[in-house]
Amino acid sequence: MNVISIGLAAGVLTSDTDDVRARQLRYAQAIGSLRLVVPREGGAPAGPIALSESLTIYTAPKPNWPLFVPNAVRVAGAIGRREKVDLVTVQDPFVGGLIGAILKRRFGWPLEIQSHSTFFDNPHWIAERPMIHGALNVAGKQVLRQADGWRVSNRHQQERYLAIGLPAERIWRIPIPIDFGKFQKPLSAEERQTIRARWGVTDDAPVFLWVGRPVPFKNLPTLLRAARIVFDRLPQTRLVLIGDFSRAPHICALADSLKLGDNVIWPGPVPHADIPATFRAADVYVLPSWYEGLARVLVEAAASELPIVAARSPGVWDAVVHGETGFLSGPGEATALAEHMLALAADLPRARVMGRRGAQFAAQEFDPQKLQAAIIRAWQTCATR
Repeated sequence: MNVISIGLAAGVLTSDTDDVRARQLRYAQAIGSLRLVVPREGGAPAGPIALSESLTIYTAPKPNWPLFVPNAVRVAGAIGRREKVDLVTVQDPFVGGLIGAILKRRFGWPLEIQSHSTFFDNPHWIAERPMIHGALNVAGKQVLRQADGWRVSNRHQQERYLAIGLPAERIWRIPIPIDFGKFQKPLSAEERQTIRARWGVTDDAPVFLWVGRPVPFKNLPTLLRAARIVFDRLPQTRLVLIGDFSRAPHICALADSLKLGDNVIWPGPVPHADIPATFRAADVYVLPSWYEGLARVLVEAAASELPIVAARSPGVWDAVVHGETGFLSGPGEATALAEHMLALAADLPRARVMGRRGAQFAAQEFDPQKLQAAIIRAWQTCATR
């Protein structure tokens, strides 16, 4: 099987910190031939780059996103003139979706459109950039209808696609496979103490952890307001926020206005290789996001045997079993979030039991080999139209 995949980032060439390259290599080996077209960024060469016998990367100039579209079409079309193409899959429903729709119309190739976040009819996403996202919300649905199959990452997206009128048998809910083996490695007591000492935290203090980019949809103000409630009732509790907050001064300002003080710890960005140990050094993972695709950080946290306290949001509830592997509360409800945090901070043995259940749940629901096999089956089905 020969598949052309259209991507919007060149991470497969520039970085392997989140397993992008390894994942694409596995796809290519499984199907026989994968041609990945990505923007030409960071000095990437113009010519094809063979990463294996079955995976070749092609770059298309990207002066801006509108011009990337015809450039990617030209590069993919040149591939198709040299060899038989069985399927085009695109990694987003907007720029990639438009490229895929043009290629399908021009060459007759079957098209699969992927979506790895919660976009359509999502008020929080639209509110981030009302004019642009509002227009994409309308135009993107028209692009979706040009495809032969659709891959989504969570149940909410699946329901929206059904509401749009797409056929249920061609909508596949398959999140990105995550190789979480490194998160399953236990941490020694000495290693745990070393990390917590770096944070200035004693071994018996309950530690809540958040890791990510402090962008609006992560809804950190709700977490900080919940933390104020938690600290008032359990002053020994700590909240560790891992990430680059240099471009989010409003978050730091809110923490100051809430007088959170030393109860909030700001280690800054952490190298990706150190993230598994960072998870293991905490007691509970917390995620108040308004929405996600399928939050990979929750799968990683669960694999690390951390219970999860989170908002009942699209792309979040798929990864948490309420009352079993963690707790879910209404999005934006700081008091409810705080009550769930307090329940686990006050009973760490219960938290550890939930964490072990979460690890079992992650291993069953998000087994990367099963997810990869499902992706390949979806490609094969889509190629038959």
